[in-house]
Amino acid sequence: MEITYNTNLKPLQDALALCDKGSLFCVKGEKELPMPKIVVKDVGTMSFPVTQEQVQKLIERATRAPYGKGTETITDLNVRRVWQLQNTDISITGNKFDKFFNGAINSVKETMGLAGETVTAELYKMLVYDKGGFFLPHRDSEKVVKMFGTLVLSLPCSHRGGDLVITHSGKQVVVSLENDTVSSIKWTAFFADCRHEVKPVTEGNRVCLVYNLMRSGGHKLMLSSDSGELITNALNKVFCVQTKRKKNNAQKPLVIDDEDDEEDENDDDEDDENDAKVLKKSRTSTTTTTTTKTAALNSDDEDDEDDEDDESDDSDDYHHNVVGNNDKPERIVYVLEHVYSMANFTMASLKGKDAALARALLAISKQANIRLGLGFIDCMESGGYYHERGQSPEYLDIDDTEMSLRDVKDIETGELIDDYLEVNEEQLMPDGCLDDIKPYKEEAEEATGNEGGTYEKFYRQSAIVIWSTGNMGKFYNVKTVKGALITMNKELTGIGGIDKDSLATLGLFKKMTKCLHSVPDKISSDLIPMLSLLLSIKKDQYLPKIITMMLRTFGPVFIPNLHQDAFLELILTRPSMTPTTVLQTMYQLVKHVPVESAIGVMIKVMDMSNPPAHFATLLPQVMDLIAGGLRTTPQCNHLTHRINNYPVFEQQRQSLLDKVSRSADAINKKLSSGNVVPPSMPYTFSSSGRYKQQAFKTPPSTRLKQQAFKNPPRSHDVEIIDLDD
Repeated sequence: MEITYNTNLKPLQDALALCDKGSLFCVKGEKELPMPKIVVKDVGTMSFPVTQEQVQKLIERATRAPYGKGTETITDLNVRRVWQLQNTDISITGNKFDKFFNGAINSVKETMGLAGETVTAELYKMLVYDKGGFFLPHRDSEKVVKMFGTLVLSLPCSHRGGDLVITHSGKQVVVSLENDTVSSIKWTAFFADCRHEVKPVTEGNRVCLVYNLMRSGGHKLMLSSDSGELITNALNKVFCVQTKRKKNNAQKPLVIDDEDDEEDENDDDEDDENDAKVLKKSRTSTTTTTTTKTAALNSDDEDDEDDEDDESDDSDDYHHNVVGNNDKPERIVYVLEHVYSMANFTMASLKGKDAALARALLAISKQANIRLGLGFIDCMESGGYYHERGQSPEYLDIDDTEMSLRDVKDIETGELIDDYLEVNEEQLMPDGCLDDIKPYKEEAEEATGNEGGTYEKFYRQSAIVIWSTGNMGKFYNVKTVKGALITMNKELTGIGGIDKDSLATLGLFKKMTKCLHSVPDKISSDLIPMLSLLLSIKKDQYLPKIITMMLRTFGPVFIPNLHQDAFLELILTRPSMTPTTVLQTMYQLVKHVPVESAIGVMIKVMDMSNPPAHFATLLPQVMDLIAGGLRTTPQCNHLTHRINNYPVFEQQRQSLLDKVSRSADAINKKLSSGNVVPPSMPYTFSSSGRYKQQAFKTPPSTRLKQQAFKNPPRSHDVEIIDLDD
């Protein structure tokens, strides 16, 4: 198959590849300690270092060690030359030795990815390699239930050579077990399926104890911190997950959940303090104009493509670890090496590198905020086909390749996640994973009449599917607004209701709106149940932020006759909607909805019989925002009429009319040049998931600052901050 692979996945591929080196399949160490009492039947108590006389007695008591070949047990000195003593002939005692041994087992667990399991060791044999002793490359059989590896202890006994060479997945580790000490033990452990050999002992004798290693049967790996951080950082970069840098330089995804309550409450306290400062300034400032206030708003927002991340852009404690939102895949599909049947495709059935990869990803799944699934990639390749009688068929250029994921289930629970998911080339890894696979089925149609022949080839390959939950939590696989609402209701039920934990509710809304940014073809009716959900909130301390998220997500489909009543009820009747937060929310409305919709909401407010007192200040400021974004001449005429006929605009009337006039001039200039912005869609969807105002050659923040400079200050205006979180 011809696939163009995503080069942005290469760092993740490299990180996962590094985790398959030495530390994953073997570990070694050395420890000085008071030597244990080792008694061998018919030999007596051993002394250390082991003397030549004792070695000779051991050999006299020992037998030649055989090796297995199929179902046979063979003794062949051309394959294996070593002496063995059975475990029943050996006793080992010593408190210090027990402590050392437990430490070695803990090292095995940590380094070989078994920290979450119970690992035990059982003495198998004592081996004696005299001069010339060796063992050709082989693999250890799993001699007992749940055996996973072998542990070798090299006792003090002077010798040279006899290196242990361990090979696994194309990687090789050479372990020297030479031990000329008086009271040290050298040791190593490795997985039983690793191919290994003992090089010839060139001088002296090597005496060692061999143990079978058993595990509790779990399948999670606990990687070293370096390996885990490397994979986690690579995943964060691929999925554009924002991370927070701690004082010790460790990074963690910025995810709102129950464990982050204290941290996020502190962040929100800072927001509250800023709001308080703004309110104080609004009462005391005598030099801030409406236009200056507007410029400050846009300066803070328009300069940053991703408004929701403003808090991180101005702080050294934050960084955005991304490859670019355009390159962000919905999921990663890691194609496995082995073939599995649909009836037996589980975590426990994974083989070789596939199992190692799955264990490594599971080990950091919580830290990296990922969810893992197992599924099958179905590929269909089609193209031209030519077959001349008596010759081999010739497949012409590929016309089309279709890929999908089938029967995707959770890697741990086996629960079905989705029976069908689309796959594209940008999601596939590692490089070359589908280059050499063979089709399991081929179909061809011979040429008929004027039409050439065609062919279809069908492929199937197993894969691990990786989703990031760092940004979206349980919304990671949501594909529709209806699906988002279903997930939201489940999650709210899980936390005890929408008002049980306001901060957790805020976190769920953040994740839901992030996932909805990538949902195409949203329609106006989609916003209705969302507004109903907001109206059900009683503990509303975070309501202004949630409304802002909704406006960012559904702004382009906001229609006054469908949505304005619920919107105004939210901003006019809730305790959290202070004059400052109402102004901030109206700014977000103007910024994200079509101009016609913003004007419609303004008309509704202006026609209210008993508006709140602070609206006398609010309405001119919001009108100022709208006046700068007009797109058609009728809009300019309509706004001019409203400004001239409503007393609330009396003090700011001239500055507002001037601004509308400038917008009208800009529209006329664009009409004459043929560069017209569609009036029904004044904001375009940016690559970062935000709706950015277009059409002006001068950056919005610069334009508004220039306007602010030209307009004289007025004492009644309010300077506010953006409600970005």
